Amino acid sequence: MTRNVDVPASHGARAASAAGGPSADRGSREAGPGAVRDTNGPRPFQEDGGANMGEPTFWSHDDGCETLHHTDMDDAIRDHLDSMLSPGCDTLATLPETITVYGFTRNVIGKNEPALDPGMVVERIFEDLDEEYGDPDGRDDSPAPQILAAAEALCAAVREHYRVWTCERTCEERINVAEWVRENEPEWLQP
Repeated sequence: MTRNVDVPASHGARAASAAGGPSADRGSREAGPGAVRDTNGPRPFQEDGGANMGEPTFWSHDDGCETLHHTDMDDAIRDHLDSMLSPGCDTLATLPETITVYGFTRNVIGKNEPALDPGMVVERIFEDLDEEYGDPDGRDDSPAPQILAAAEALCAAVREHYRVWTCERTCEERINVAEWVRENEPEWLQP
């Protein structure tokens, strides 16, 4: 099923950590229902070691897409192939023999993300307050332990509940189009 969710795809910036994600071994991952892969199976995309080794969250036929929509690989394939067809055409003569679809996984916020460092959070707050309310000669006291504890709790809550929208391409699969059409859209073969 396709959920229309606009998600920016980021191919260059790698997250610093894959903590909390599923196993990095995607070589044994089974393709979704109706997927017809080449015999080499899915190929993880790991230019620089990769940070997102979980199952793909989104799929697209375009490895350079700006916005991702499909949460199901077959929906991405169907949408792409359907865009190539016109009424009354010879389906298999019109479509390519194979296509490649790409899996994208949401980025992971790194453990050392500066925006979520409790000390930095407190420092930024104090800087803002000091501009309006602080001693013009500067601050010579440290934040109270209660303030640091509250900042730690805030940063932990943000890390737990912030929804990351940027994604990275993490795998690709080559699809035999004729086999996929026979298994998933046999009515496309009707004259």
